[in-house]
Amino acid sequence: MSYKNCFFTFFFVTVLAQSILTQTTNKKGSPGTFLSAVIIDSISNKPIVLANFILLRTKDSSFVSGGASRADGIIFIENVPTGSFFASVSFIGYKTKTIPNIEIKANQKELFLDTIKLKPGNILLKEVQITAEKERIIYEDDKIVFNVDKDILSLGGSAIEVLENAPLVFVDVDDNISLMGRPGTLICIDGIPIKHLGSDQKEILKTTPASDIEKVEIYIDPPVEYRNEATGGVINIIQKKETDKKYSGLIDLGANSNNNYSSVAALSYKLPNSVLRGTIGTSYDENESKSDMYRQSNLFDETAFLNFARFSKNVGKNIFFRLNFAYMPNKENSISQSLSYKIIGKDLQSNTTSVYTDELNNPIDSYSINGSTNTNSKFFNYSFSYLKLFQAKGRKLSFTFSYTNNMMKLINDITKENTNIIDQPVVRQ
Repeated sequence: MSYKNCFFTFFFVTVLAQSILTQTTNKKGSPGTFLSAVIIDSISNKPIVLANFILLRTKDSSFVSGGASRADGIIFIENVPTGSFFASVSFIGYKTKTIPNIEIKANQKELFLDTIKLKPGNILLKEVQITAEKERIIYEDDKIVFNVDKDILSLGGSAIEVLENAPLVFVDVDDNISLMGRPGTLICIDGIPIKHLGSDQKEILKTTPASDIEKVEIYIDPPVEYRNEATGGVINIIQKKETDKKYSGLIDLGANSNNNYSSVAALSYKLPNSVLRGTIGTSYDENESKSDMYRQSNLFDETAFLNFARFSKNVGKNIFFRLNFAYMPNKENSISQSLSYKIIGKDLQSNTTSVYTDELNNPIDSYSINGSTNTNSKFFNYSFSYLKLFQAKGRKLSFTFSYTNNMMKLINDITKENTNIIDQPVVRQ
């Protein structure tokens, strides 16, 4: 069986940023009090991101409101009613701090608490290495900057390993990346979304050497120009600009106890405004499964037994090749082309045996089914994309062309032995 899929995509996106001001009210209809504070590290005086702030009533410790601090350490609580409260402030690795005597008076519009300084816990005070990690993190008004350490670069890792060490970035076992675990995280290289570079995101990150990365910019609140694409924040990887190294490569080998093996080799050739990247990879996986079943059937005064056994073995072999060329004359314009070819082969072998016996274990009937399924798939794709970012924030122009040709060949072979198969056990008289 074969099929072809050829499609063209052309789209323009123009977005005008809008700002909507909202105002909350309390139960009486009058504006509630706006409560704010800044949470910082008591030693470094740097803002603490995502510190927990919980506001409780003094009389019964009931929950009123709460939230988490932003990248600049500021916490905002809106629509706080009148009354007497206290706050509990905490963060992983720090001692929890209680802020008492928070009084909200009638018709009070705003209340700014004194700066809240959290003290590191005993673990952080003893672990000098963790303190050193903080020195590589810079908190700015709109983003967090993670400066990649030179010692990490010497390990010969990839961009995946760099992101695993970046603050607030989560990388799961399948190399899916998110910011604070939120969906919709947009990952860029030098300000250009990876999805516009004409190649698979995981593949690009795995084949980008850590030694080529200068820093990582983390935006909890996406910049205006990315808000339609980045509902879960933005991770921007900044590559080194001033480098004499034109060639970079990476070899990755993987294996586990489940008979799964993989290998990837990548080579990049870098010019001032363009990058040519070639990648080739293979994978092999082998899985076996066994199942047994024993069943007893009673019909009137006779009894019959069924012994059922099934064995299957699945072998998969893949090989892929990808060539990607990206041209970025400046930060506002990027052109990329990608050519990829993949072959996927799967072979499934199975054997099913059923034996019927009477209560004296004498065979009544039996049959065996041997099955073989071979699948061979070939995928070809060519894509061209252009992206232009305008100086007016929130406006951009993009164009994408893609051609895909997929082919699949399926062969099934099933043989049966002793085809005198009965729907129900035959019981001897």
